[in-house]
Amino acid sequence: MNLELFLALKYLKAKKGGLISFGAIISIIGIMLSVASLIIVISVMTGFTNNLKKTLLGASAHIYIVGWNKDLSEREINEITRKLEKFEWIRAINPFVYTQAILKYSNLATGLHIKGVIVNEEAKITSLPSKVVTGNWNCISQKGNILVGKALSENLALIPGDKIVLITPKTVVTPFGMMPVSKEVIVCGVFDTGMYNIDSNLAVTSIDTARELVGLKNSYTGLQISVNDPMKAVQYRIMIERKLKGNYVVKDWITMNRSIFSALKLEKLAMFLILTLMVLVASFSIVSTLSMTVVEKERDIAILATMGMTPQRIRSIFMIEGLVMGLVGTVLGVLLGITTCFVLERYPIISLPKNVYYIDRLPVEVNPVDIAIIVVVSIIISLISTYLPAKKADSINPVEVLRLTG
Repeated sequence: MNLELFLALKYLKAKKGGLISFGAIISIIGIMLSVASLIIVISVMTGFTNNLKKTLLGASAHIYIVGWNKDLSEREINEITRKLEKFEWIRAINPFVYTQAILKYSNLATGLHIKGVIVNEEAKITSLPSKVVTGNWNCISQKGNILVGKALSENLALIPGDKIVLITPKTVVTPFGMMPVSKEVIVCGVFDTGMYNIDSNLAVTSIDTARELVGLKNSYTGLQISVNDPMKAVQYRIMIERKLKGNYVVKDWITMNRSIFSALKLEKLAMFLILTLMVLVASFSIVSTLSMTVVEKERDIAILATMGMTPQRIRSIFMIEGLVMGLVGTVLGVLLGITTCFVLERYPIISLPKNVYYIDRLPVEVNPVDIAIIVVVSIIISLISTYLPAKKADSINPVEVLRLTG
């Protein structure tokens, strides 16, 4: 152990034989709590973002292809499918039908989105078949049956077997003029994606039932595609657009939800900066502790200087002392933060209203990269905070100090 480190550790100890001085304890606790708070908040933000991505991926396809203000004929569907078969990263590609409608049940009514899918192939595109909580997925194979979201079923008190009326944008000519087409369907089950705005606004049925609702005979709304790596959906979308030469509209799930992810990313950055200020504030206790130590140890510093210790080495004693406090506080903060995250993840201590936050418990996901950044920032701030007190120590005039204290 070199002399600078030995003296730095010695100065950390309490005057009356204690393990560590009170000022050092306060400094370490301040850094520890700041780092732990930063880890917990960033981990919650990361968990919320990843949970949202997982939920969106489970309820929607990775890429959609639709026409420019028109439906796609079977010939176009087959032609697009043939062109895209060469891409090895495409896991599945199926046609779908999409429309909006007004659902009427008893004296209640609400708007909703209706998606028509190929029942036996949907599991290759989304995880909706595994999200059915009442009834079973295959019930929509029977024409006239429909699955509704859990939130929608609760809002309207719907149960399997209930008959509902769907009023679609399709119109027909009657003696009373143009009238919207209405069709009675049967609720055969309920699904729960875990995201309130989806479960309260979406209904799923077979592609044949949906085509009948919309009035499509030999055409579809578009194609939905599942890829091997959903996080590369933007790159794949660009490749598909080039392949189709701009003749169709191609959308990916990331771009469609860009505003949500951008807001979450900005919020995470803002929280990081705000909580980093807590570390900065905590570092002022290091400054005050070191300043007091410099004042108390003026005679020791003067003696060291007369014995030939250079100002740089004297400065390093107090920088090491401050760095040790920062390191100990950071390590304890990391341990406290990770432990708290583990407890929050394992036990539903904090519950959330599902209709507000889309989830019923606090999502927590510890990212090693985030932890590394927090540790580096904390250590850098701690090191910077040692500069002024250390500079004050190496500028002490040993002759003057020894004359006044001798």
